[in-house]
Amino acid sequence: MTNSFSLPLAGNNARVEPDAFITSRDISNADDQLGKIGRLQNYAFAYHATGPIITQHFEDGVFYYSGTSRVACRWRIPAISANHKTIKITLHGQGTSGNALFTLSNASSSNTKNFAFNSQKFEQGSIALASVTSEYSLLTLTVSGAIQLDYVCIEYVPLSSPLAESAVSAVYTNGFFYPIGDNSFLADEPLSAGMGQMLTNNIRVLQRRPRMLFSMSGIDLPETTSNPILGKTVRPQKGLTINDIFGLNTAFIVWGNYNRLNVIYKVMMYVENLTAYDFSFKIYSQDITITSGTTAQWIEYDLRTIFNQDGIDQFLSMPLITFRPRMTYFLTTASPILSISFWGA
Repeated sequence: MTNSFSLPLAGNNARVEPDAFITSRDISNADDQLGKIGRLQNYAFAYHATGPIITQHFEDGVFYYSGTSRVACRWRIPAISANHKTIKITLHGQGTSGNALFTLSNASSSNTKNFAFNSQKFEQGSIALASVTSEYSLLTLTVSGAIQLDYVCIEYVPLSSPLAESAVSAVYTNGFFYPIGDNSFLADEPLSAGMGQMLTNNIRVLQRRPRMLFSMSGIDLPETTSNPILGKTVRPQKGLTINDIFGLNTAFIVWGNYNRLNVIYKVMMYVENLTAYDFSFKIYSQDITITSGTTAQWIEYDLRTIFNQDGIDQFLSMPLITFRPRMTYFLTTASPILSISFWGA
């Protein structure tokens, strides 16, 4: 078994060809078809659900801060395997002796990356964890000095070698992905054999891998700050506004019997409600209430909704719907949701 993988579509006649097999023929390695399936699985394991997981733009330069160190944003992101340990950060901002310190932590390790701003620029860097053992990681942004941020993008770095271990923990399923070497499939080995069971196991693990559908954080900074860049006072919202919540949406294709794959969607929210009112809303079939007096904390919900059950909508969409008390109460006030992440298959 090599410690790297070739692209599944590399070389001549590289695509898996279903018409290469006939019903009366034993499962074989004719034209290296099974080997291509193995390489395709390795490639999917390395790349599936990587790419951007957080893309957040802060409009009108309101993300401005001048002062000592302070946590400004929080995100919860899914861990996609024990081997996906590195995230890449891209951001744009400006400042005077300003710092944007990102801290990534899992249950077993943490690491940081600091970006210094003395002018306006794009900046890019990465954070690598020593180990990943929990199904989610926490990412926080701490700012200090005089700094204004306009945009931040966070993405997982794909694996260059999914074959570094004999079995890789999926983290989110208590299962393992088994990398398949180029020469692992020999002719006439049935799918009921050990390699066949590994093949089907890998498919189940990959279909359950969480994919970030959206993530957004409020700006936990002082309510009013004089911004010399804009020449005026800005008022960043600690929580997400009603318009922010209604702006959260995602779309992806669903099909008949979609939920028979036993897919679970997760909603992670960092909430605080120090008002005299309970804040209630619904995400699909899940009723959620943030009671009066709730101090800042993460809450988590699993959604087991049957999407597309009426056979009409061909996509899953959100905003959050159905608010109590009357929505007009929150039109000029940030909601108790300080950060929200939604992920699933």
